[in-house]
Amino acid sequence: MSNTRKGDGSPLKALFSRLSLRDTSAVRKQPQTLIALYPTELLVEIFFYLVSLSYQAFVDNVHNGDVLWMPQATHVCRHWRAVAYQYPLLWTLVNLDWPRAWLQLALTQSHNLPLHLVSSKMHDGHAHVNYLGILLPRAATVELRMARQTNLTYGALDLPALRYLKITQETGISLVSFVSYQSKLQVLEHLELSGYLWREAARYFRPTLRYLSVQMCRDNPSVPAALDALERMPLLEYLSVEFPFKREAETDGTSTRSSRRTVTLRNLAQLELVGEVTTITEALQHLRYPASACAGLVAVTSNWQGWGLRDVNSLYATVAGKLQGKDVIGTPERLQSLVIRAPDPNNPVTTPRFVLETESQAQVRCSGKTRPSEHPWPIMTLSVRVVPIEDLVTEMVGALGDDLCREVRAVVVEGGDPESLAPMFVDAFVRLQNVESLSVHGLAMWDSRYVAVGVPAPNQTLFPRMKELWLRRFA
Repeated sequence: MSNTRKGDGSPLKALFSRLSLRDTSAVRKQPQTLIALYPTELLVEIFFYLVSLSYQAFVDNVHNGDVLWMPQATHVCRHWRAVAYQYPLLWTLVNLDWPRAWLQLALTQSHNLPLHLVSSKMHDGHAHVNYLGILLPRAATVELRMARQTNLTYGALDLPALRYLKITQETGISLVSFVSYQSKLQVLEHLELSGYLWREAARYFRPTLRYLSVQMCRDNPSVPAALDALERMPLLEYLSVEFPFKREAETDGTSTRSSRRTVTLRNLAQLELVGEVTTITEALQHLRYPASACAGLVAVTSNWQGWGLRDVNSLYATVAGKLQGKDVIGTPERLQSLVIRAPDPNNPVTTPRFVLETESQAQVRCSGKTRPSEHPWPIMTLSVRVVPIEDLVTEMVGALGDDLCREVRAVVVEGGDPESLAPMFVDAFVRLQNVESLSVHGLAMWDSRYVAVGVPAPNQTLFPRMKELWLRRFA
């Protein structure tokens, strides 16, 4: 949906400036006249902004009448309503959870333009489930959260204009295939599925896809099955797959890379993989993508000692190999920052993260010109559940090798618990000889020994080139 920014020079800021400069007594005397003075272009920007707010309310799962900003705005005065009726595009967002009168108005005013259909609680007993069947042939975008059983007819989503599809099966599994194998879905570019059987999700896969997310499948795929599917989607720019969590997926540590061919995704910009350590390792070993692609990996192991430790070390080596330029397209950008996100003592379910940023990514994060949510993804984010944070950091830094360690110029440590975080990162930090900036954020976890000269052994200086030490929210 169209989002109107509220930055410098935006129509909304201009509107707010006008309102703040006007004499309030004049506003009380002639409200209709002042409202009518707003030019059509400004009103259209306001309406599009209100539409974007309505969509964001759906994304945030907000359910109340206050989110009907667009229909309420059309009742401000006749002029506002007349302007809104002149632009059918304003009426193409159709939330099936809204009142029937609003749905009927949207159907009328949108003319024959492609629709963006959304619903946060669709099910067979939904008051407007019949509208869904009527509107689907016009849909370019469909986002549905299936609150309960929803049996659309077979092939209901065989839609020639469909570009964006997101379906979340929150309870149960649909017994009806919404898409037939014969469906072409010739322009589908964005697909997000959650709570599906993998064999049913595969019905939606198309070579036109640029965005694919498959989560919480009830029969998650094996790596070979996923690779077979990905090979038929060469245009992917974003890929997120959750693999099964099965203890039998662990090995005795003696397995080697199979002879299976590598799948190349030349356009990939962002990769997210969740699954067992061995599964993530196998997937990475058989995926080739640009060196600039950002990877977020969440690996799980039930045993990080013995054979399990070998599997974890294999993952570290594979990740480091990608950062070193092995089995990637192009030359990796120089590393800049290591960010250690330690467990939150107030939230034991949080997972520690090992994060690496490139020079350009670190510059954006430190510029202060963007909000945290707008920062580019780090080049690598790695979480290994069960493995202690000190082992994750020490072993991963060791896997990077001397050349990559020399590239790191900044270290950021966020959060932690003094009882579980003794000076445990020293073995990793002594390898980072070119660090110039150290930042410590969060709780009372720091110890002066982290920055002491001569730790951990004589003639080994910690951060010998350090120029800055930042302490934030420090206790």
